[in-house]
Amino acid sequence: MRLTVTALALTFALGCGAAPDKKDADPKKPDPKGSTGTPPADDPKAAAQKFATDFFAAVKAKKASPDQLTADFKKLVAPPFGADDAAKGYSDEIAATYLEKWAAVTADEPKAEPSGDVAFAAGKPGPGGRILMRLAKDGGAWKADWLSNGPPTADPVSLTGGEDTVAVLFAVAAFTDAALKKDYTLAAGLMTPAGRTKIAPAFDADLKAGRTYKPSILKDEIEKAVGKADRAAVTGNDRAGGGATVTLALTGGAAKAELTLKLVKGPKPGVWLVDAFDAK
Repeated sequence: MRLTVTALALTFALGCGAAPDKKDADPKKPDPKGSTGTPPADDPKAAAQKFATDFFAAVKAKKASPDQLTADFKKLVAPPFGADDAAKGYSDEIAATYLEKWAAVTADEPKAEPSGDVAFAAGKPGPGGRILMRLAKDGGAWKADWLSNGPPTADPVSLTGGEDTVAVLFAVAAFTDAALKKDYTLAAGLMTPAGRTKIAPAFDADLKAGRTYKPSILKDEIEKAVGKADRAAVTGNDRAGGGATVTLALTGGAAKAELTLKLVKGPKPGVWLVDAFDAK
């Protein structure tokens, strides 16, 4: 019997120290371009939290700017439209529309924890689902390099470990959340190009469109892998051989299944990608 996840037993015990705004700053008026103050250079956690706080406030007020997203993330969620966009590889107009939908997701501000030039942030589960954010340094400033949310019923559990462990489990949570929300664009963005091609080889039409895999086949395979469970919990995290193999127990009523994700380090610091998945 195949199972589908409607809840994810993953959450993040991440840092929660936030830097105060300038004395003359009005916290009710988010700056759509980003941080309104500059925390000390020797306090990266405060700087990351400042961006996360300001960005989240701007998102809630529908004033978040595409300038607050990295180019890589905009290429994933905001494909180019027209010749001018094609040169950049993304559309700021579509990115702005993408950001607007987050205003009603959750009222819980994500708490950020930096690790070098990358930081991870997560909000608690709520009516709109838990928000997951990955921040990256871009030109010396923090920007959102990932933004997604999971099911409202996600269970809070702690996420601990070193830099790579946090990055691996963040990728697992984001990939599983994308599968639960049936957002196959985001799920594909969390996979290696080789992994996508192996699971869903491209047709000629895909190659002509610049894709190296068949999106409809990848969608079908992800749907089959997660099946009809209503809960998922990480039961194993093997870091042998430089990669990671994470096992999740999927449950739904009396039915049980196991989902295995194989991950490798991505091309950017703090980014791990799913290279293969399998369900039993």
